[in-house]
Amino acid sequence: MIRGAILLAIATIVGYLYAQYQVSSGILSRFEKNSMLTMHSIKGFVNVYIVKDPVSKQNILIDAGNSGDEELIANYLKEHQIEKLDAVHLTHGHGDHAGTVSNITQRFPDISVGCHKEEHSFLKSGQLFTPKPTIRLIKWLMPYILKYNIVKPPKAFDCGIIYSNASETHHGIKLYHTPGHSNGSVSFELPNGECIIGDLMGGGFLFANSPSWPLFYQDYEQIRQSVQFLLKETNCQVFYVGHGKPFDRPSLLQWLEENPTNPADL
Repeated sequence: MIRGAILLAIATIVGYLYAQYQVSSGILSRFEKNSMLTMHSIKGFVNVYIVKDPVSKQNILIDAGNSGDEELIANYLKEHQIEKLDAVHLTHGHGDHAGTVSNITQRFPDISVGCHKEEHSFLKSGQLFTPKPTIRLIKWLMPYILKYNIVKPPKAFDCGIIYSNASETHHGIKLYHTPGHSNGSVSFELPNGECIIGDLMGGGFLFANSPSWPLFYQDYEQIRQSVQFLLKETNCQVFYVGHGKPFDRPSLLQWLEENPTNPADL
């Protein structure tokens, strides 16, 4: 009976994730119509974004997917005739967001790689850092997630650009330290006023375009504070996430009002 419950729980989560990833690019295209930038969303285990600055013409990769996504990214670059990546900027250092960086730096030797100082030490050593699950079901499944390497540690690499806790601008993109999902999580404000926030929040799935708690967290209260900080410091109207569909500013404001409870207590 326990085995059946485990399989059912796993099937439920896989179905949830599959629904998020398969519909994400369609919603992204709807938002892109009014975008000042060319943005590509690569579907996989995690959303990977390529932002092309219309002024510098540089191609900036935001997050780099999971180990094993190298071919997916390479095929996407070839299909869209993107011959060069100029920089990789990481929202955080978890294995599903930094997994292909080592491969990308080999393919593009002159590429710049940026990460926050809180993430740099374990990225440099190739360690897998796992935060706490936001719900008990995920906590129950964690031994199986780790046992079967669903999220793999990235191959060790060095970040040439180390973010501090202050707001900074790199390659025309402004970044903010927004901890909560991890201590070194950052969010990126694009020149057109849209934001890429990684796993600070989870995105919508199926027919929902609303934010949600991420499946994992380091400090849930910091997540809330970081969301409030972004809303105060930026005028971003669209928020792109690491998992699931993007959502708009009113949806995020509504989420803050409707979620005063620590998800770990649910």
